[in-house]
Amino acid sequence: MQNKKIIYPEKISDYSKIRDFINRKSKELGIDIIGVGSIDTFKKLNDKFYKEYEYSSPEELFPECKTMISAGLSYNFDWNNISNESIGYIARYTTANFYKMLSGKLKELGKAIKKLLGYKIRDKDFFRVFVNSKINDKLSAYISGLGYYAKNSLIFIKDKGCRFVLGELLLSIKVPTSKVHSINCGECSFCINACPTKALTVGGILKKDVCIQHLSSELIWPENINNKSFLKIWGVRFFGCTYCIDVCPYSKNSYKIYNKNETLIGFIGTSFDILNVLKFGKYDYKTFFKNNQISANWIPIVALARNCLASLYNLERTDLIEEYLKKLDNYNWDGSEKEFLKDFCFFLLKNKEN
Repeated sequence: MQNKKIIYPEKISDYSKIRDFINRKSKELGIDIIGVGSIDTFKKLNDKFYKEYEYSSPEELFPECKTMISAGLSYNFDWNNISNESIGYIARYTTANFYKMLSGKLKELGKAIKKLLGYKIRDKDFFRVFVNSKINDKLSAYISGLGYYAKNSLIFIKDKGCRFVLGELLLSIKVPTSKVHSINCGECSFCINACPTKALTVGGILKKDVCIQHLSSELIWPENINNKSFLKIWGVRFFGCTYCIDVCPYSKNSYKIYNKNETLIGFIGTSFDILNVLKFGKYDYKTFFKNNQISANWIPIVALARNCLASLYNLERTDLIEEYLKKLDNYNWDGSEKEFLKDFCFFLLKNKEN
């Protein structure tokens, strides 16, 4: 049986009023920047440049979609600025679950717009929210006028920088679109030069296979990158990398948040005590990182233990790696995970001898 087609009430004639309301309400909800994009433009650019995405159109996810709203939430808090080289460093974007926070704000915005119009239909028939999931967030932000593609492959928001998570609110009504930014980074190449693995190209293309951020959650690590041991490049971090964001002269200090009276969902702080690897069994990681995106199903838990062991190696604590190896049967890893960690420990210990 086919779903009954939704019949929408008559819509108000002055859509600029809805746009003004969206701007005001988003600020009230703590959304840092918002814009409205053309679905046709999104489809055209996605089909041309981003064929790897499963969904090329918002209408595939929400058939009633008439408007794509893109929003950004900054994570540039004053406390969220420790060095990439700190022991147990956690990338700034994941020190709390800013994605989940933005998702909640966009849902509240969708409900507020529905209430403004007096629609008596279910929320899911009026709007849908997607954050860090099935829609190309960066393309959506670009066509919605939030900013432009920087050379570090992220969206640079004018006067505000790159320290934002992005998400979308799809609406079943039409709203006037925003102007797309035509500016760019110009001759600046700080981010390209700062990347320790040379994962960024002049064209703003990110080579994921050598990107530290990407490799933080990948089981297979390259042995060498640009004739340098990746193990040494890893340093003493725990998860992620933000070199290419931190060196941006416009992003470093702009739009820094000093006070924001709201709960940080999934807050885990700026670093992880890597000695926890000696205490944590497999399921302790899920408990510790509950509500944070580090606990996402697509991130292998065993990679988190591996990250800690790599940092212990670079701290010259191979004695602790040997201790971990002796206790490996006590951590509840399954067969393949145990073999993975055993092989990695042997690799580290062998490197010490060389």
